[in-house]
Amino acid sequence: MTPHIKPPCRLYVILARKAPVAAVFRRGPSKWVQLIKWHTATDTFEQGQWFHGRIYERRSDLSPSGSNLIYFAAQYHRHLVESFCTWTVVSKLPSLTALALWPNTMGTWYGGGLFVTENRLVLNTDRERPAPDEAHRPPRYMKVTARPYDVGGDGLQDIRLARDGWSVVPEPGDWLGVGPQSTLRNRSRKHREFRLVVTITHEGFSEREIYELLNPATPTRIELPEVTWADWDQQGRFVFARGGRLFSGRYAETGRLVPEELADFNNAEPEPVEAPEWMKVW
Repeated sequence: MTPHIKPPCRLYVILARKAPVAAVFRRGPSKWVQLIKWHTATDTFEQGQWFHGRIYERRSDLSPSGSNLIYFAAQYHRHLVESFCTWTVVSKLPSLTALALWPNTMGTWYGGGLFVTENRLVLNTDRERPAPDEAHRPPRYMKVTARPYDVGGDGLQDIRLARDGWSVVPEPGDWLGVGPQSTLRNRSRKHREFRLVVTITHEGFSEREIYELLNPATPTRIELPEVTWADWDQQGRFVFARGGRLFSGRYAETGRLVPEELADFNNAEPEPVEAPEWMKVW
């Protein structure tokens, strides 16, 4: 009898714009997500809370300092007893405990948002004035506006990446997630002599991302198989996720990428984690 091989967890990362901080979304086992705070200058990690449900990490964002996170979450069994089963939350990294919460009665249509500044955010919704949950209202100094960026695809992620220096083809613009959509898209980001290219292909409802490092002057092409996320961090270091592990990578004279493992998250198991009191208040 062939022994059961546990599949690796999947990692997705959002880097803060103005601080050596990142949010790591760890998915696995099925229907479980853990949030982790990564201090990229020291490669130390703060283990955050677990969530039994789905977090749409590509509709999430970090404030410029990396202190606060906005994310879109779902627990589909809630619709049996609640009027909504999806919602958008602002929390303190690496906590998932809501400081502000906006219920979404439209399922996975819209949801999530972007930080414009530390105290200004835009919600991805078609409602002009979305009402927050009475027990989880943002403070008055937090300016909240609304815009229907994306119904349900990767449009919100593309806008965030374009803001952070990526080139997106086709340009994200104001695409609302309806109507014609290309079956082949590219995202790319240049750093020194290299360009990181992510090719996204759509086949029905499935999506595949292929990561490559290119050096047009050489030309050098380094394929990055099974990578689920990659970028240059705040120090200019190439970092990527593969097989439930985080790596940094340096380019060797042999034309290969030499990886160095930073962390392995595969052995983590869901457990209750209470957020400290200071993470429960603005």
